[in-house]
Amino acid sequence: MTVSWTPVVLVDIFGSALTLCIALFCAYASWNWSKQKTDDIFRQYIFLLTMAIVFFAISRSFGHLIKQILLLNNMSDIWKQVSPFSGAINSAIFIIIFAFGIYFHRVQKVHTEIEEYRKNLESLVQERTGQLKETNETLQNEIAERMQAEKELRQSNITLKNVLDSSSPLCITNVDFEIIRANKAYREIWSQTSAEEGQGMKCYESRPGSFCHTDDCPLQQIIDGKDEVTTESAKYKTKEGTNTYIISARPFRDADGNLLGIVESFQNISDRIKAENAKAELIDGLQEALDKVNLLGGLLPICASCKKIRDDKGYWNQIETYIRNHSEAEFSHGICPDCAKKLYPEFYDKVEKVISDRKK
Repeated sequence: MTVSWTPVVLVDIFGSALTLCIALFCAYASWNWSKQKTDDIFRQYIFLLTMAIVFFAISRSFGHLIKQILLLNNMSDIWKQVSPFSGAINSAIFIIIFAFGIYFHRVQKVHTEIEEYRKNLESLVQERTGQLKETNETLQNEIAERMQAEKELRQSNITLKNVLDSSSPLCITNVDFEIIRANKAYREIWSQTSAEEGQGMKCYESRPGSFCHTDDCPLQQIIDGKDEVTTESAKYKTKEGTNTYIISARPFRDADGNLLGIVESFQNISDRIKAENAKAELIDGLQEALDKVNLLGGLLPICASCKKIRDDKGYWNQIETYIRNHSEAEFSHGICPDCAKKLYPEFYDKVEKVISDRKK
């Protein structure tokens, strides 16, 4: 019994065509899957392995289709010549697939290590990002605090400058006798406070006085250990002349308590001294006048007849002489009506008559 070969041929042709379609579909699906995550090495490996299998399937399918077409057209000689090449291609593709299979474990291990490294790197990046964020916030807070501190410092400097400029003359002198700062009131009196080279001028050059280069110098006393020095009646030559000041000096120290110099304030007492001198002169004048008035007080010995007064030395003086010597009174001589009538009766009657006629 002879069985027909046609069903086998049809099944072979249908199977080859179906295999070809499935291979193309697998290639397309693998390509889409690998494109979803291009940085995934495992997906790229699967895509290459799939393409190798697809090429193997295409090679086998085309080989079977060409074989059946040539046999159906009685071209078996051509198939005998082509079949070795078809087999070689299939073998080469199979070797490639085998090679992919051999190195699959190694590629998977490398991929796993790379994924683990990537995850660790991402975790490290997130950690570093969080630390950088915290550091950035800390820096921003520090910058804000520093800006606020600088603002408060500027305001404090402005406030201090306003206070200093509205107070008595004040200057800061270092231990080398150089004026390093002076307020407006000080510069209005002693305008020169800086040397030509920009360094601080020596205090004894800015305001030379009687205490300079002596142990009574306030700076020298502070250097010697005093906590406060007050000097009265210090005379200085100014633009307005020679004035008298009360100097108050206190130590000027740094944050560690080291002595840097002194802070001196000057109170002008020239007007007060003038007023005190004028007051003293007035008191002396009043006292002298009072002493003279007191000399006329008390019991005065006077003659009952001639009215002379006896002084402290026992001499008898005319009353007008005594009063003139013991007071500021002066006398002008005249004659009273009673004495005129007594001494000059002939003239008195005539004068009295003339005065009566004039009154009428």
